[in-house]
Amino acid sequence: ATTPEVRMYHPNFKDTIAASPYIFTIGVAGDSGSGKTTFTQGVRDIFGSDLVDTITLDDYHRLDREGRRREGLTALNPEANRIDRLEKDLALLRNGVPIEKPVYNHATGTFDPPVIFRPKKILILEGLHTLFTPALRRYLDFTLFVDPAREVKYDWKLRRDMAKRGYSEEAVMREIAEREPEYERYILPQKEHADAVIGIGYSAYGKALGTERNVYRVTLSQHRMNHTI
Repeated sequence: ATTPEVRMYHPNFKDTIAASPYIFTIGVAGDSGSGKTTFTQGVRDIFGSDLVDTITLDDYHRLDREGRRREGLTALNPEANRIDRLEKDLALLRNGVPIEKPVYNHATGTFDPPVIFRPKKILILEGLHTLFTPALRRYLDFTLFVDPAREVKYDWKLRRDMAKRGYSEEAVMREIAEREPEYERYILPQKEHADAVIGIGYSAYGKALGTERNVYRVTLSQHRMNHTI
Protein backbone atom coordinates (compact mmCIF):
# COMPACT_ATOMS: atom_id res chain seq x y z
CA ALA A 1 0.00 0.00 0.00
CA THR A 2 1.18 3.49 -0.71
CA THR A 3 1.32 6.17 1.96
CA PRO A 4 -1.16 8.98 1.29
CA GLU A 5 0.49 12.25 0.39
CA VAL A 6 0.36 14.73 3.23
CA ARG A 7 0.02 18.32 2.15
CA MET A 8 0.98 21.11 4.51
CA TYR A 9 -1.40 24.03 4.81
CA HIS A 10 0.25 27.39 4.24
CA PRO A 11 -2.02 30.32 5.10
CA ASN A 12 -2.17 33.09 2.52
CA PHE A 13 -1.76 36.73 3.43
CA LYS A 14 -5.51 37.26 3.88
CA ASP A 15 -5.71 34.40 6.37
CA THR A 16 -2.73 35.82 8.25
CA ILE A 17 -4.33 39.27 8.45
CA ALA A 18 -7.69 37.85 9.52
CA ALA A 19 -6.05 35.85 12.33
CA SER A 20 -3.99 38.76 13.61
CA PRO A 21 -5.18 40.73 16.66
CA TYR A 22 -3.59 43.85 15.15
CA ILE A 23 -5.54 46.58 13.37
CA PHE A 24 -3.36 48.01 10.60
CA THR A 25 -3.99 51.65 9.72
CA ILE A 26 -3.30 53.38 6.41
CA GLY A 27 -3.54 57.15 5.99
CA VAL A 28 -4.20 58.65 2.56
CA ALA A 29 -3.98 62.43 2.17
CA GLY A 30 -4.37 64.77 -0.77
CA ASP A 31 -6.54 67.47 -2.29
CA SER A 32 -10.22 67.09 -3.06
CA GLY A 33 -10.68 65.12 -6.27
CA SER A 34 -7.03 63.99 -6.33
CA GLY A 35 -7.69 60.24 -6.57
CA LYS A 36 -7.63 59.28 -2.88
CA THR A 37 -10.84 57.25 -3.12
CA THR A 38 -9.60 55.44 -6.24
CA PHE A 39 -6.50 54.34 -4.34
CA THR A 40 -8.44 53.19 -1.28
CA GLN A 41 -10.81 51.22 -3.51
CA GLY A 42 -7.78 49.52 -4.99
CA VAL A 43 -6.68 48.42 -1.51
CA ARG A 44 -10.19 47.15 -0.83
CA ASP A 45 -10.16 45.17 -4.10
CA ILE A 46 -6.87 43.50 -3.14
CA PHE A 47 -7.70 42.55 0.44
CA GLY A 48 -11.49 42.25 0.24
CA SER A 49 -14.29 44.18 1.92
CA ASP A 50 -14.38 41.67 4.76
CA LEU A 51 -10.95 42.89 5.91
CA VAL A 52 -11.01 46.58 4.95
CA ASP A 53 -12.87 49.59 6.36
CA THR A 54 -12.58 53.19 5.21
CA ILE A 55 -13.27 56.43 7.03
CA THR A 56 -13.55 59.58 4.97
CA LEU A 57 -12.46 62.66 6.86
CA ASP A 58 -15.32 64.65 5.32
CA ASP A 59 -17.40 63.08 8.09
CA TYR A 60 -15.36 65.12 10.55
CA HIS A 61 -16.29 68.51 9.12
CA ARG A 62 -17.20 70.87 11.97
CA LEU A 63 -19.55 72.85 9.74
CA ASP A 64 -22.02 71.86 7.07
CA ARG A 65 -21.91 73.50 3.63
CA GLU A 66 -24.07 76.44 4.67
CA GLY A 67 -22.07 76.90 7.86
CA ARG A 68 -18.81 77.07 5.93
CA ARG A 69 -20.32 79.61 3.55
CA ARG A 70 -21.60 81.67 6.46
CA GLU A 71 -18.22 81.71 8.23
CA GLY A 72 -16.23 82.19 5.04
CA LEU A 73 -14.29 78.92 5.43
CA THR A 74 -13.50 76.13 3.00
CA ALA A 75 -13.20 72.47 4.00
CA LEU A 76 -9.43 72.77 3.53
CA ASN A 77 -9.15 75.05 6.55
CA PRO A 78 -8.48 73.01 9.71
CA GLU A 79 -10.83 75.33 11.60
CA ALA A 80 -13.72 73.87 9.58
CA ASN A 81 -12.97 70.35 10.83
CA ARG A 82 -13.05 68.41 14.10
CA ILE A 83 -9.51 67.08 13.94
CA ASP A 84 -9.37 66.72 17.73
CA ARG A 85 -12.32 64.33 17.67
CA LEU A 86 -10.74 62.38 14.81
CA GLU A 87 -7.56 61.94 16.85
CA LYS A 88 -9.52 60.51 19.78
CA ASP A 89 -11.61 58.23 17.55
CA LEU A 90 -8.55 56.91 15.73
CA ALA A 91 -6.86 56.04 19.04
CA LEU A 92 -9.95 54.03 20.04
CA LEU A 93 -10.25 52.29 16.68
CA ARG A 94 -6.59 51.24 16.79
CA ASN A 95 -7.47 49.31 19.93
CA GLY A 96 -10.54 47.72 18.33
CA VAL A 97 -13.02 49.92 20.22
CA PRO A 98 -16.16 50.89 18.23
CA ILE A 99 -16.98 54.59 17.92
CA GLU A 100 -20.02 56.70 17.14
CA LYS A 101 -18.93 58.19 13.81
CA PRO A 102 -20.44 61.34 12.31
CA VAL A 103 -21.74 61.16 8.73
CA TYR A 104 -21.48 64.01 6.22
CA ASN A 105 -23.87 63.89 3.29
CA HIS A 106 -22.33 65.40 0.13
CA ALA A 107 -25.65 65.39 -1.71
CA THR A 108 -27.32 67.69 0.83
CA GLY A 109 -24.26 69.38 2.30
CA THR A 110 -25.53 68.53 5.79
CA PHE A 111 -24.95 65.85 8.43
CA ASP A 112 -26.89 62.59 8.63
CA PRO A 113 -27.37 60.85 12.01
CA PRO A 114 -24.15 59.30 13.37
CA VAL A 115 -23.53 55.55 13.04
CA ILE A 116 -21.74 52.94 15.14
CA PHE A 117 -18.45 52.10 13.42
CA ARG A 118 -16.53 48.91 14.25
CA PRO A 119 -13.05 48.62 12.75
CA LYS A 120 -11.96 45.69 10.61
CA LYS A 121 -8.38 44.44 10.30
CA ILE A 122 -7.29 47.14 7.85
CA LEU A 123 -8.53 50.66 8.51
CA ILE A 124 -8.00 53.35 5.87
CA LEU A 125 -8.37 57.03 6.64
CA GLU A 126 -8.64 59.24 3.59
CA GLY A 127 -9.12 62.97 3.43
CA LEU A 128 -7.71 66.44 3.33
CA HIS A 129 -6.06 66.46 6.77
CA THR A 130 -5.12 62.80 7.29
CA LEU A 131 -1.47 63.63 8.08
CA PHE A 132 -2.06 67.10 9.51
CA THR A 133 -1.13 66.55 13.17
CA PRO A 134 1.57 64.55 14.96
CA ALA A 135 -1.15 62.66 16.84
CA LEU A 136 -2.80 61.46 13.62
CA ARG A 137 0.54 60.44 12.13
CA ARG A 138 1.46 58.55 15.29
CA TYR A 139 -1.61 56.31 14.96
CA LEU A 140 -1.02 55.48 11.28
CA ASP A 141 1.14 52.52 10.24
CA PHE A 142 1.63 53.60 6.63
CA THR A 143 0.97 57.00 5.08
CA LEU A 144 0.52 58.06 1.50
CA PHE A 145 0.01 61.36 -0.33
CA VAL A 146 -1.79 61.38 -3.68
CA ASP A 147 -0.31 64.14 -5.83
CA PRO A 148 -1.73 64.49 -9.35
CA ALA A 149 -0.51 67.21 -11.68
CA ARG A 150 -2.57 70.37 -11.29
CA GLU A 151 -4.24 70.05 -14.72
CA VAL A 152 -5.20 66.42 -14.04
CA LYS A 153 -6.54 67.26 -10.58
CA TYR A 154 -8.69 70.10 -11.89
CA ASP A 155 -10.07 67.92 -14.67
CA TRP A 156 -10.96 65.13 -12.21
CA LYS A 157 -12.57 67.48 -9.70
CA LEU A 158 -14.61 69.17 -12.40
CA ARG A 159 -15.96 65.88 -13.72
CA ARG A 160 -16.62 64.40 -10.26
CA ASP A 161 -18.34 67.40 -8.70
CA MET A 162 -20.57 67.96 -11.72
CA ALA A 163 -21.52 64.29 -12.13
CA LYS A 164 -21.76 63.13 -8.52
CA ARG A 165 -22.31 66.24 -6.42
CA GLY A 166 -24.56 68.32 -8.64
CA TYR A 167 -22.31 71.37 -9.02
CA SER A 168 -22.29 73.53 -12.14
CA GLU A 169 -19.06 73.95 -14.07
CA GLU A 170 -18.93 77.60 -13.04
CA ALA A 171 -19.33 76.70 -9.36
CA VAL A 172 -16.57 74.09 -9.51
CA MET A 173 -14.11 76.41 -11.23
CA ARG A 174 -14.89 79.18 -8.75
CA GLU A 175 -14.30 76.80 -5.85
CA ILE A 176 -11.01 75.61 -7.38
CA ALA A 177 -9.73 79.18 -7.58
CA GLU A 178 -10.82 79.95 -4.02
CA ARG A 179 -9.29 76.77 -2.57
CA GLU A 180 -5.84 76.82 -4.18
CA PRO A 181 -4.13 79.13 -1.61
CA GLU A 182 -5.45 77.00 1.26
CA TYR A 183 -4.39 73.81 -0.51
CA GLU A 184 -0.84 75.11 -0.66
CA ARG A 185 -0.98 76.27 2.97
CA TYR A 186 -2.69 73.35 4.69
CA ILE A 187 -2.73 70.27 2.45
CA LEU A 188 0.42 70.24 0.34
CA PRO A 189 2.84 70.39 3.35
CA GLN A 190 1.50 67.00 4.49
CA LYS A 191 3.35 65.49 1.53
CA GLU A 192 6.57 65.81 3.56
CA HIS A 193 5.20 63.42 6.19
CA ALA A 194 4.12 60.66 3.79
CA ASP A 195 5.88 57.31 3.55
CA ALA A 196 5.03 57.25 -0.15
CA VAL A 197 3.82 59.72 -2.78
CA ILE A 198 1.76 58.77 -5.84
CA GLY A 199 2.30 61.16 -8.73
CA ILE A 200 -0.21 61.23 -11.60
CA GLY A 201 0.16 63.02 -14.91
CA TYR A 202 -1.14 62.76 -18.45
CA SER A 203 0.53 59.95 -20.36
CA ALA A 204 2.84 60.36 -23.33
CA TYR A 205 -0.08 59.21 -25.50
CA GLY A 206 -1.95 62.45 -24.88
CA LYS A 207 -4.43 64.12 -22.55
CA ALA A 208 -7.50 62.77 -24.36
CA LEU A 209 -6.59 59.21 -23.45
CA GLY A 210 -7.08 60.05 -19.78
CA THR A 211 -10.70 61.00 -20.31
CA GLU A 212 -11.45 58.30 -22.87
CA ARG A 213 -9.70 55.27 -21.37
CA ASN A 214 -8.43 56.37 -17.94
CA VAL A 215 -4.80 56.09 -19.06
CA TYR A 216 -2.29 58.19 -17.07
CA ARG A 217 1.39 58.20 -16.17
CA VAL A 218 1.66 57.09 -12.55
CA THR A 219 4.80 57.17 -10.40
CA LEU A 220 5.43 55.91 -6.87
CA SER A 221 8.10 57.53 -4.71
CA GLN A 222 8.66 55.81 -1.39
CA HIS A 223 11.05 56.15 1.53
CA ARG A 224 13.08 53.08 2.37
CA MET A 225 11.18 51.34 5.18
CA ASN A 226 13.11 50.51 8.34
CA HIS A 227 10.62 47.85 9.37
CA THR A 228 8.48 45.18 7.72
CA ILE A 229 4.82 46.00 7.13
